Amino acid sequence: MGRVKGGETILVMERATPVARIVSVAPPSQMSAGETEAWLKRLETQGVLRLGERKGLKEIIENRPSGRKPVGAVESLLEERARR
Repeated sequence: MGRVKGGETILVMERATPVARIVSVAPPSQMSAGETEAWLKRLETQGVLRLGERKGLKEIIENRPSGRKPVGAVESLLEERARR
């Protein structure tokens, strides 16, 4: 990984046939928001990744299941067994 981070390209071979190329990319932390968005869209278009639905932390917290307080795994298991 260190060599790739340093800018070197690694060619992955299978019996003298190239099958993949590993190259470094600019980390999103060094890009502007617009550059990061364009970079991710380009990778998605190339089939390198599939973008998920991005939810902000506020939205995740606001849509948290309500009514019951969180319980641990043991408590959940005991509750499930008691219902049977």
